[in-house]
Parts: sequence; structure tokens; C-alpha cells
Amino acid sequence: MIAIISYFNGSQELLNCGGVVAENISVSRDGFYFIPLNRDEVPLGTQIILKQEPIDGLKKYLSNKNFQGIGPKIAHSIVQNFGMTVLKYLNQRQLNLIEEKTSKKITETLLEGWNLDYENSGFEILFSEIGFSYTQKKFVRDEFGNKFFSDVHKDPYMLLQRIPRLSFDKIESIISIFGIEVSLDQKIVAATRHALMQSEVERGNTCGPLDRVLLRTQEITKNDFETIQTAITSHEHLFNYFKVQDKEFLETIEAYQRDNDIAQQIFLIKDNFKPIEGKKFSANKNATNPLSEEQVQAIQNSLEAGVSIITGGPGTGKTRIIEGLAQVLVNGFRKTIRICAPTGRAAKRIAENQALKKFQPSTIHMLKAMIDSSAKDIEFDTLIVDESSMIDINLFNDLVKMLPLGSQLILIGDVDQLPPVGAGQPFLDLIRSKKIVVSRLSKQFRQGSDSVIPKVARAINKGELIEFSSDFSSSGFSFVEVDKGQVVEKIIEVVDFFTGNKNGSIDFEKTQILSPMRRYSSGLINLNSIMQKKYNPNGEKVFSKMEGEKEIQFCAGDKVICTQNDYDIDVRNGDIGYVVNKVGKNIRVEFDGEMKLFHNNKIDYLDLAYAITVHKSQGSEYPNVVMPIVDDHRIMLTRKLIYTAITRGKQNVCLIGSKRVLREALKKVFLNLRYSNLNQKIENANINLFHQN
Repeated sequence: MIAIISYFNGSQELLNCGGVVAENISVSRDGFYFIPLNRDEVPLGTQIILKQEPIDGLKKYLSNKNFQGIGPKIAHSIVQNFGMTVLKYLNQRQLNLIEEKTSKKITETLLEGWNLDYENSGFEILFSEIGFSYTQKKFVRDEFGNKFFSDVHKDPYMLLQRIPRLSFDKIESIISIFGIEVSLDQKIVAATRHALMQSEVERGNTCGPLDRVLLRTQEITKNDFETIQTAITSHEHLFNYFKVQDKEFLETIEAYQRDNDIAQQIFLIKDNFKPIEGKKFSANKNATNPLSEEQVQAIQNSLEAGVSIITGGPGTGKTRIIEGLAQVLVNGFRKTIRICAPTGRAAKRIAENQALKKFQPSTIHMLKAMIDSSAKDIEFDTLIVDESSMIDINLFNDLVKMLPLGSQLILIGDVDQLPPVGAGQPFLDLIRSKKIVVSRLSKQFRQGSDSVIPKVARAINKGELIEFSSDFSSSGFSFVEVDKGQVVEKIIEVVDFFTGNKNGSIDFEKTQILSPMRRYSSGLINLNSIMQKKYNPNGEKVFSKMEGEKEIQFCAGDKVICTQNDYDIDVRNGDIGYVVNKVGKNIRVEFDGEMKLFHNNKIDYLDLAYAITVHKSQGSEYPNVVMPIVDDHRIMLTRKLIYTAITRGKQNVCLIGSKRVLREALKKVFLNLRYSNLNQKIENANINLFHQN
């Protein structure tokens, strides 16, 4: 909690205080001061000096949902009449002074809103002045608390690495508001690192072409190239420069060290693995579900290698491969194995297989947590990882560090799917390095021989557009071409058909809507809102959360997805369930017949899931898939994204929208290309010019 103190003409005036301000505060100049009220949480004497009144922040504060009926217009008028002093009048209950220049109704509304959350008003005003989003405000309060104020004075640029989606302009605003002094070199180095981190977050790159990085730094700082290069060179300990085929690249020193660690660990695993000589695996020809020749060969390849990869498209029997591997490793080679996946949904899907359930498949995060914990000894000499194409560079770093010397790593996945949501592409990099044994699967098993979905998926993967039906009621794959304004209406019609909607009663287990983006009319935010109103109109409101400036309502009966792992209640990122009710401040959600209680501070872990992104669908399968293909989403529509969406469907896939947009998307392969240096490090071909003698 913080207080806002105004200091003018040699006197201190308390404007907002929910407690006692520390005595003997040293004030050196006119201005506004934020003083932490809880002296147990911050160093003695901590105070934040602002160069100007946070008027814009106050306007936004008085316009928030606590002050129902105020709005931006009335808030502007209040601030014009009173300035920051309105907070003192509210705190000291001098309501007559407010009423004189407004009205009784407005005064009562102000007091009611003030009473709801006055303890956090200082935070709210200051953070709104800075321009933090709702998510950023929550993050700062949860992660920093009052320490934010002392930390930001020590190093304002560290916020770029710690606060999600924070722009460089916001940092400059903070520096200006707080009057923090920074050097030109500090600014340039921070901007360069920010440019690299931005590229990592937005594009998934772990490094960047030097010319592009310098150009982005120039756009941010407005300095010339020579000044920028001089500053970067003088801080070479923060960067790594290298060349690949005469093209210059730059990466942060953290990225350099992480990728080096991964490459070294890969070779340690390879060099310390000793296969059982003369031992061959042969498929059981009499088995009910015998392995194909290419599956047998893939298993044999993996048995002989310390690190190996098995890749194949949907329906090529990757789960059957895991069954075969587990069987031969445990029974034939007397190995101790663990099976894991990057997401909870993918791990759960493995666990649903009766032959694999006994191995207790888990997420990579869960396995790491168990290994790190002293409470339980985890031993294994073989680690099998499903859906490996979804693993980003940081998670892969955690993964390889878990492996004991002498063990082996078997990675299974579809290299043609979307790259990870996070940065990097370690699965693809390992394949490209040509230092790892790779087995490729091509024969289809999943769908029936008459299914058109595998045929379409293969064509899409090649960038081809084959002829397919427009009749979603009689075809396993269909494309319904309609005008942009009719897409949402058609989605509802198709969903009704696939789910057997009768009198508004619908089973959403049968169908999943996938959308490339969150925004626009065919984005998942709008689709979720429409589906909620249509299929759950009478659901009792249970809770709400902010999506930017928009409030999202959650009602009993709503389909929801968990967006983070929570091992305390055993739910994982990607798990889909249904809201049941509210218990105190907590929310009860049903996942596959099991009740889970989400505490109030973890409600943000839930999103509506009538529609989800294609990225969130990876590792999952659905009987029916429906997806819009529209102009609004062109920036995200690529060959890999459409391929990934199509391959989620087991029985029916229906695309709705424009074939022209689809044709354009199939030509876009470059959007999925990422700059990464891991394959070069595995090949030991990178040139570290900064660190040469």
C-alpha cells in the first residue's frame, strides 16, 4: 500500500492514506511523492519522487469499474475541478466539498468506488499514469509489491526482461516520471537487448541478423549506427557476435550460454551412452496390432543411439511406436523409462493409453519438479518425449539437464507442425544438425482408409490445394466458401450439425473451434462471447476478468481451458473443463469428471474455450474441428498453421471462409522460419569473434 503526498511551499499535504505515514520524511524539492505505508516490506526511507502530478493516472483510476457510471468524461471534469485533492476529500470524508462542484449522485458513486479498493489506489493511479495494462499491473503487484519502487530506481531497464510485453516507450515514460538518470550507453545497450528479446517473443528467434538488430535499435534510440556499434562493442560481455555463411548475427550472452549448454549436454548424452551389443529388436508378427517395417526400423534406430528422433505426420503410429519402445526397453533391455510431454493435454492423452498408463506419463515441468524435490527419488535411464516439436528452447534446456549420464533420450513428434509457442525450435535444429539419428514415418494408420483428412493434410504440407467438398454434412473434410460477414453464422450452423444440437442443448466435447487469432469478428474472443450467449445463455455468472480493456464473463456451464500448469490441484496447461460454481472467492471447475478448485489468485489461469487458438490445440485431438479462414487473420495464416489445425481432427474438419485467403496462406512458409543458432552450435561451427584471442 502506498500514500500519495503533495509537497508545495514547504508543507506536506496527505492526499491519500489508508494508514500512518512514516515521520521525518526528507523532502528536497517540490513535487509528488509516493511513500510506502508498510515499512516492513521496504527499506526505511524508500520514497518515489515524481516530477509531475499523475493526472492522467487519476483520470483512468476514476474511470475504472469500481466507479460505476463515472466514465472518462465525468472523470475528466472531476480532475479539472479538484486535481489530486479529490483523494484527500474522499479519504477525510469531506464530501460536501466534492458535492459543491459535482452532484450528490456523483459524490456517492465516488465514495462507494473509493471504499472498494482505497488501499490500492496509489498503485492504481501510478501504474495507470505509466500506462501499464491490466495484466502488467497485476504482474507488478504480484511479483514486486512495494519493492517495485526501489528496484526501478536501481535499474529501470531490468523491467524489460521481467514485465510481459513491456514496450521501450513505457520504460522511457517511467524514467521521465521518476526523474531517473541513465547514460546513453545504458539506453543503447538496453534497446539492443530489447530488440533481441522482442524478436524472441514475437518471432520466436533466439538471435538476429546484425543489420536488423542495429536498425531496430536505431528506431528505438534515434542514435546513429556508429554510436550504437560503439556502445555494443564496449559492452561485449552482454552479447555474442557470430557469422554463418558470411552473414553476421547477434545474440544475448544468456542465449549464447544456454545454447552452448544444450549442445554440450547433447554430446555428453551421446558420448556416454553404451548400447547393448548384438541385441536386436524384432516385431511380434503374431501381435493383434503388429508394427510395420518402418516402425520396427525406427525403434531399432532409437535403441542403438544415445539421442534419437522419430518424426511423422498425424496417424503414422507415433503412439504405437511409444508402446513398442516401452515394451522392448523394459522387457527386452531391462531399462527403466520415463515418458513425458511438453503440455498437460499431451501427457494426459498418453496416459489414456492402457499400455502406457503404468509408466505414469507426466509433463516435462512435473518431471523436473519431482527430480528437483528431495521428497522423491526419480530414477530412469531412458526418457521418451512425445510432441517434441512443441518444446521451446528454454524448456529443452531444462529437459536435457535432467538426464543422468549413461541415459538415452528419444524425441518423438511431427516436424511439420507449428514451431513452439516459445522461442527457438530445438526439435527442428537437432534434425538440421545432422548429428542426431532421425527416423521418418510415412505410412498412415489413424483414420480409415477412406478418410480424406490424411490426404488433405499431406497436400497442405506440400503447399497444394486439392479439390474437396463444400458439403460439411457428408464429407470428412470440407471447405465452405462464404463472405466474411457470414463466417460466424456459418460456424454456428456447422457446430450445431457436428454436435447434434437439439433445442439449444449441445455437447461441446464433440467439436472444437480453432481460430488463428484472438482479435476480430472471427477471433476467439468474439467467437467465445457469441457461443457463450447462444449455448449457455442462462448460466449463472461466477467470475470475470479483464482482457485488455474488455471484461470477460465466466458462467456456470461454460467450457474453459487452463492456460498454465498448476500442480497443487493437478491441472495442466491445455486441460479443458467446465465451470461448476463459486465457492467463497474460489472457482470450482470439472475436468473429465474430477472437481478442481481454482483459488481467487489463479482465476487468470482460465480462458473460455468454445474457441481456442491453433497453438493451444497442439498435442490434442478432437472428433470435429471447425476453423475460419478470413482476411483479418492473414498475418497469422501459414501453411504450418493450417496443417496443424487440420491434423487435430479425427472424423471431420470444416474450414469456413475464403479459398483465396487459403491459397495465399499455403504459399507462406517464411513466416514459420526462425533464427536460431542451436544447430550451428551442435555442429560446432559458430564463430565467436568477440571472444577470440
